[in-house]
Amino acid sequence: MDAIAKDDILFMDETNRYILLEMPHDGIPEYTADMIFDLTTRGITPVIAHPERNHGIQEDPDKLYDFVKMGCLTQLTSSSYLGVFGKKVQTLTEEIIKANLGFIFSSDAHNFKGRRYLMKEAFEKLEKEEGLRKAQLFNLNARNIINGDDIGDTDFVKISTLSKKKKKFWLF
Repeated sequence: MDAIAKDDILFMDETNRYILLEMPHDGIPEYTADMIFDLTTRGITPVIAHPERNHGIQEDPDKLYDFVKMGCLTQLTSSSYLGVFGKKVQTLTEEIIKANLGFIFSSDAHNFKGRRYLMKEAFEKLEKEEGLRKAQLFNLNARNIINGDDIGDTDFVKISTLSKKKKKFWLF
């Protein structure tokens, strides 16, 4: 927050509206909700980077719902969606998308030898599994973030709600 006050932070857009928020992989810091509140009250939209790889969200995916409800967006890693980080991460990424808690893809291939971008493959899978409209929405959302424009409202749900629907179907 000090860096924002000093205008010493890189935003995702030139209007200083969207900021990439990356949490440690091992959990969700206690101050996260307070930070999100502080950012959103300043008119800044946090975009949570690769939430599917955060252990705190893996343990309780509905925490992501709470953050999106507070005004966050999410940036999912294309290779997570394609299974590069394992089946657990892939399944969670798919659930995030089905719950409308995913907004854009990223390659997350910065400074890592051996990581491939896999953006084309992720969009192809998204179109195949969730439809052309969803794939177009992810692309439009990315453009809107870069341009500092609004992201359209989506009806998002808790991931646990999706799981309950599946169980009810099989239990009759």
